[in-house]
Amino acid sequence: MMGVEIRMILLDKDILTEIEHWRNEMILLAMETSFSNTKVLEISTKLDQLLNQYELNKEPEVRLD
Repeated sequence: MMGVEIRMILLDKDILTEIEHWRNEMILLAMETSFSNTKVLEISTKLDQLLNQYELNKEPEVRLD
C-alpha cells in the first residue's frame, strides 16, 4: 500500500509541474497576443484538464469494507 501512496505523490508532483509550465506559457502568450487567441484558449483547456486530474487525484479513496 505504501508504494501506491508514493506513486500518487509523484503523479501529483508531475501534474503540478505541468500545471505550472502551461500556466506560464498561457500567460506569456496572452500578453503577446490576446486572451481570446486560439492558442491561448487551447492551452487554457489543457490547463483545465490538468487541474481536474489533480483534483481527482486528491479525492480520498472510498473503501467498501
